[in-house]
Amino acid sequence: MDQTHNRESGSVKAIGRTQAAQTWAAVMLSVLPLVSAAAASSDHLQATKVLGVWDDRATPMMSCFVQIEERAGKYQAVRKDCERGSSLFEGDINALRKTGPNQFHPADARLGHWFYVIAASGDLEVRDKKGVVRTITSTAPKSAEQRRAKLKSEGVAVGMQKDEVLASSWGKPTKVNRTQTANGVREQWVYRNGYLYFDGDTLVGIQN
Repeated sequence: MDQTHNRESGSVKAIGRTQAAQTWAAVMLSVLPLVSAAAASSDHLQATKVLGVWDDRATPMMSCFVQIEERAGKYQAVRKDCERGSSLFEGDINALRKTGPNQFHPADARLGHWFYVIAASGDLEVRDKKGVVRTITSTAPKSAEQRRAKLKSEGVAVGMQKDEVLASSWGKPTKVNRTQTANGVREQWVYRNGYLYFDGDTLVGIQN
């Protein structure tokens, strides 16, 4: 009687272990695809490097964000979150060729002879053989060095301070003429191609 009971008890335990193993195997089979998908997604995200995002308002009618990405040594420009009037849509994706430091040409020559350059200011320049066609503003905050580089590439405007003018494309004047008035000192900065007029430290006039 005891032997029969022991054999039956052993069979029940064996069946229990088999059912537990089958349940565990089923759980693992259901979880593994999810783990693999998550790992693949993580690898994809890690493999994609975003070089920058720029706010492109090419026309008053349409605007997009331009994002240049690098993935496994290949580059592409992605236009995202585009807006035309009240309509929102995703833009196109263009493959790029890196042709120099921070310089990218369209991989498809049929798109034209223009190319992108990530400028020292952090902004994105669209160029052709003649020079800069237009500049697309970066969405990232600019460092002090990038702000100086941006000023260096730009002209001057009334209201700028002397240090801003010196940091601009006008740079240092060849000569400075000073005039003492009842209201203070007025200066004329002489350049090869024009004159700038200051009231104190503020630019008040431009003569080309």
